Amino acid sequence: MHWRNFLLLSLLLFPSALKAQDDFSWNDLVDWDGTTHWYRYMILSPGFQGPNALPVPESNQGDVQSSSSFTLETHQHSAPGDYTTNLFLRYYASYWDSRIAVEVNMVPLEYYRLSTAIRDERKLRSASPQGVVPGDLSFGTHIQLFRDHSVLPDASLSVFFRTASGRGSEDGRYIDAPGYYFTLNAGKSWKELIPQGNLRWFFQGGFYAWQTNLDNYYQNDAVVLGAGVSGEYHNWNATVSIDSYWGYLGRKNRVVVETSSKPYSYTGDEPVVFRLRIGYKLKTIDYTLKYQYGIQDFPYQSIGLGINYKLS
Repeated sequence: MHWRNFLLLSLLLFPSALKAQDDFSWNDLVDWDGTTHWYRYMILSPGFQGPNALPVPESNQGDVQSSSSFTLETHQHSAPGDYTTNLFLRYYASYWDSRIAVEVNMVPLEYYRLSTAIRDERKLRSASPQGVVPGDLSFGTHIQLFRDHSVLPDASLSVFFRTASGRGSEDGRYIDAPGYYFTLNAGKSWKELIPQGNLRWFFQGGFYAWQTNLDNYYQNDAVVLGAGVSGEYHNWNATVSIDSYWGYLGRKNRVVVETSSKPYSYTGDEPVVFRLRIGYKLKTIDYTLKYQYGIQDFPYQSIGLGINYKLS
């Protein structure tokens, strides 16, 4: 193609390309009033955020781990119009004959790519939401309340705080607000049922809270519930559980921005997930395969691969 013809074709196509990029208007999408900060239009619930923004707590099965460890995992999350992949790091330090443990975890990098339909549904700011962002840093402690009682199950208390270190709030990746939860975990083993193995049931219940952007409702409170069964045989282990938390703001249908002529309610804060974990243990290294399916208010299916290195 002659360069003059190429230049003419480029001039004809360039305005069309600009028009395609300018078709999206966040102001029109939410009927912006010209003064309210865009963040106030976001729905800060797990059903309208990325998979790592407000994750459902996992139970420690009522048993504080006896060894300190470092964990590296990679996770793949998929939902209609949302593809996410991330790294996950965890440091776990056990003290005082495994009566107490300190844990720090973080998503250091997350890559995401969203469709325009999901962009509009979640009221996101970017015309083409995609990128790489760091996630939130969380830290907490596990406290063993009692263990190996003749009648009562093992019990532990977990208390965790999530910082607002994550980025990408304009694309609904992290909520840019702190939160916390505490859970009471209980579990009981039946070692006599499986020779050279172990079968254990466990339960968790607690309280979860995080900040929101609603007028007169600056915090959403949720009840945490979960239960499952785990088993071990030689070097293999597996865990199946259903975990959830139930926020109260979604049930009240609170309007996000009351002055908007396109009102919409705060919903999606009652996530329920199914979890399956399969592991293989060696002397100092554990390998894990994880699967998670969102049953309600969590639109993702997730697969994770991990390696856990025991430090002591």
